[in-house]
Amino acid sequence: MPSDFQFIRGYQELITFQLTIDNTDTTYDVVTVPLGRYNFQVNIYYSSDDLRVTSTPAFQLLAESGVSLSQLRPQLHRGDTLTFEGDIDALILRADCASANYLCAEVVPGEGSSYSQAPEANHQLCVDITSKRPCEGQ
Repeated sequence: MPSDFQFIRGYQELITFQLTIDNTDTTYDVVTVPLGRYNFQVNIYYSSDDLRVTSTPAFQLLAESGVSLSQLRPQLHRGDTLTFEGDIDALILRADCASANYLCAEVVPGEGSSYSQAPEANHQLCVDITSKRPCEGQ
């Protein structure tokens, strides 16, 4: 997100993002899956709380985002990184504005993935957006 970006409450803004993940598994690679299956699912959320700190935010809302499907199938060797690129249709409604303090992203196993992750693992990344979303006024 550009440093000078500002959400405009009630208006949809397009944000382009890059999200890089590491394969920290010391034993297994993530292997490419056939068409119709996906190794990765990228979720983008507005949240009242930093999801790296709490797993039960008071407010959480899925943001519309797009990552090309071809990016969701590739392999990821042990110790390597993979970068996802996509767009977020950033829209914060008046009713949600005061609660949308963070923009968070997570990458989880997709449908039919070739790997699994530990249920206790925390794979979220959150950015504080309180200074980028004016809620007062109109």
